[in-house]
Amino acid sequence: MEDNAPHSLNTTSAHSISAIGLIMLYSIIVTIAIFSLAAMALPPARDAIHADDLDRYDEVMKTLAGNQILNFYLEDQVVKLDIHEYPAEQIVKSAVFKPSPDADAYFKQKDELAKEFLQQYAGEGQCKLE
Repeated sequence: MEDNAPHSLNTTSAHSISAIGLIMLYSIIVTIAIFSLAAMALPPARDAIHADDLDRYDEVMKTLAGNQILNFYLEDQVVKLDIHEYPAEQIVKSAVFKPSPDADAYFKQKDELAKEFLQQYAGEGQCKLE
């Protein structure tokens, strides 16, 4: 016997998105925006790493797999790199690096480019940036 009754969608999963999931989504959007639209304007991420840590940074980068997403940010006066596994979005590896003298400028430029992208491409009223 064939079931022709309409099936309802389970909407509870849409409501169960955690704050971490939203932060990851924002991070992914920002990363895509920066790399796809501002790759020429933004210096390489290595510019934010102090020369003493570049070899270690390069070693971490060599371990990346195709299904991993990077979250690269400045926090507590160190450069942090979190590697997330897609699609689970769990952090599988983290590294902390000494910032270069240009790190503040790099992350300021990255944030400005991300805000510019989101303001330009986000639907009206969907994304308000401060």
